[in-house]
Amino acid sequence: MNLSKATLPRGARLEISHHYGIENFYKYGITMINIINHRYCKKLIIMLPGQNHPAQFHKIKEESFFILYGKVNLILDKKKHVLNPGDIKTIKKGEIHEFYTKHGAVIEELSTQHIKTDSFYLDKKIEKNKNRKSFIYL
Repeated sequence: MNLSKATLPRGARLEISHHYGIENFYKYGITMINIINHRYCKKLIIMLPGQNHPAQFHKIKEESFFILYGKVNLILDKKKHVLNPGDIKTIKKGEIHEFYTKHGAVIEELSTQHIKTDSFYLDKKIEKNKNRKSFIYL
């Protein structure tokens, strides 16, 4: 986070996603800081070295990823995009996307409102894991 130069608001909520269980967090997971969630949304996504975020899509939400730090490999509808600091990529509703990083990354997500029930994973095991999120208040 320090290398990304991102500033966190007071009282931010840290959301830890461990899609295949906390024991697999370092392979499949991300950490998000929810900044704003109204009709528009801003999040910071922190990825540790070697982390993957599994394939998903949204039926309502449209989002843009702005890379603040690191290199992110984004697979968007089966096409690979390599994103570096300063790059921005928009993901439209319905587009299947997954992303990973080899050395770690910080992504600023700017989107339409986040709706809890609007993330659909291709791997149904993830959807069955009702305890795939942990929260910490800063």
